[in-house]
Amino acid sequence: MDENKEISTLSVAVKLEGLDQVNEELDKVLNKLEKANSLADELASKIKDLCSK
Repeated sequence: MDENKEISTLSVAVKLEGLDQVNEELDKVLNKLEKANSLADELASKIKDLCSK
């Protein structure tokens, strides 16, 4: 029974480590999307300024 408990604990630890890596990658993607959104807003603002002249 102890052996199964150890295997179960290890598999949970491996899954959690995998989830941490997934979360890190998602954070990187989110940061890139936020930067892209900011640049898009900046570009839209500049275009709006050019069109209003």
